[in-house]
Amino acid sequence: MRRHGSIVLIFTLFAGCGGGTAPVQTSAPPPSQPPALTITSSAPPAGSTGSSYAGSGFSLIASGGTAPYSWSWIAAQGSSLPSGLDLSPTGLISGTPQVASAYNVVVTVSDSSNPSAQVTANYAIAIAGTPVLAITSGAPPDGTVGVDYGPTITQTFSCYWSPILGWHEVCTPCSSQSSCSSLPRCTGFSVKPCQETKNIFEGFTFTAAGGVSPYGWSASGMPPGIDVDPSSGEILGTPTAAGSYSIMITAMDASSPPAHVSATYVIDITTSGGMCVGKDMQCYANHPCCAGLQCVPASTRAFCQ
Repeated sequence: MRRHGSIVLIFTLFAGCGGGTAPVQTSAPPPSQPPALTITSSAPPAGSTGSSYAGSGFSLIASGGTAPYSWSWIAAQGSSLPSGLDLSPTGLISGTPQVASAYNVVVTVSDSSNPSAQVTANYAIAIAGTPVLAITSGAPPDGTVGVDYGPTITQTFSCYWSPILGWHEVCTPCSSQSSCSSLPRCTGFSVKPCQETKNIFEGFTFTAAGGVSPYGWSASGMPPGIDVDPSSGEILGTPTAAGSYSIMITAMDASSPPAHVSATYVIDITTSGGMCVGKDMQCYANHPCCAGLQCVPASTRAFCQ
């Protein structure tokens, strides 16, 4: 205290408890927003009636927003959804198309935010018609009583495993130009050449195209002793009676219901065969060993010529 005349000046200092300055409060930055919801998959591929769409199906993909996502679709104006196809909530387009046409669809994906974000995309899906089922093989050859109509021979091959299109076996038939006698027998997996024997069918096989594979086969009126294998289409067996036989072959596909197509042929079974020049084996007309040659009965003392 200091006196100055009649005036008393009192200086008082007030300090905060503990001294220092009170802390300054700052607010936290707002959370960052996720990227915008976007459909990132490519456009759905084309398909064919009667065939599973895109093999095991086609998956639509999205990113951004808040996972998980939910998918739905509707037909665009003036169009319809592809008959036989479905879109799952997880984005898988699957099924077997039933009707060939050009379809336009509107696909919508929704995320899990509240409220949910949505994105739509328009796609064109072309569904082609399946080619009509048809038998594509030629007429079956004639045969000979007592001669195997569908012979199978044993051939030796030089085989090895190749990483082309995935691991698979590649075999080359052994011949005088490529002997396999020095190669070890094939036993399991090996990348080195080894020797393998296989049974090779040399008879006649019916073939088909179109429809939905695989195909099934049936026959009526076949010569006694031979018939068509229902799964492979091979004619198997040994004729037991001579004659001229009118046969009907029917192929059916794997669609539901299955499509059918039939064809009629004539197979002549004789009691004498021919000899194939240079092969020293019996043959019949159109047999592979006499390709391009005329096969005549052995009784004329002539060969395929």
